[in-house]
Amino acid sequence: MKGSRGLLLLLAACGGRCQNAPPQDPTVTVAGRTYRLEVVASLPARKALADRDFSSAATLVLQGHARYHHYEIPRKVDALFLDEEDRILEIVRQEESKKGGITSSVECRRALLLPPGSGARAGERVTLPSLKVAGEPESTLKLDGHVAHTEIARTWEERTQGLMWRPRMSKDDGMLFVYDSPDSRRFWMGNTLIDLDIAFFREDRSLINVVEMRKYLDPAVDTGERAASLEPAMYVLELNYGWFRSKGLIDAEGRPVRRIVFE
Repeated sequence: MKGSRGLLLLLAACGGRCQNAPPQDPTVTVAGRTYRLEVVASLPARKALADRDFSSAATLVLQGHARYHHYEIPRKVDALFLDEEDRILEIVRQEESKKGGITSSVECRRALLLPPGSGARAGERVTLPSLKVAGEPESTLKLDGHVAHTEIARTWEERTQGLMWRPRMSKDDGMLFVYDSPDSRRFWMGNTLIDLDIAFFREDRSLINVVEMRKYLDPAVDTGERAASLEPAMYVLELNYGWFRSKGLIDAEGRPVRRIVFE
């Protein structure tokens, strides 16, 4: 049954146009051990990794573009990050539950999550079945012609978690916070490990202002500093620090130099 679900997920991820569908019960071999393979390619499935059991099967996670992988996994796991030829670029061995889960220090499209103690070594190549499948991409926003790949935080739980505990984020990656109605917004940097641009948008998606925020000296200690919208905002976009300024979209005060609307 699980093999069938994995197959259906793969077909959905490529719109039913896969040139080479996986076998009914795909496997992967790493360091001489063979595991039953499950494939995660969709956005909802990637978000649900925190609830997945990694005690026996292997999970191949496909991203829509090369990026730093981040997974909120609260249990022991060996995370292997692979290049396009399925060679292991990096291994993160999570020996115990920790805040923030797992973040790679290399940018790539594929991650292979294995039971702990896999014996995998960096530089080795894993034996995967032939899968011509692409991971579902994150939402893509365009701001004045510039592209940002954004995770979407719609629920209260997702907005509360935000980008906390992530040690790095790819240069054009970010998170879009979506609210039900416009309101005054104030963001803080508690438990945030990277410097951020925090951009506020009206209901019509036009930019109000951007606040460049440095992480707190101690991420767990609130300094009281806040990023605030200059008027009611319905969307808030977090990107790497200096992103808007480097694109020439804001002035020294963080105000848009012209009307900027995200698509």
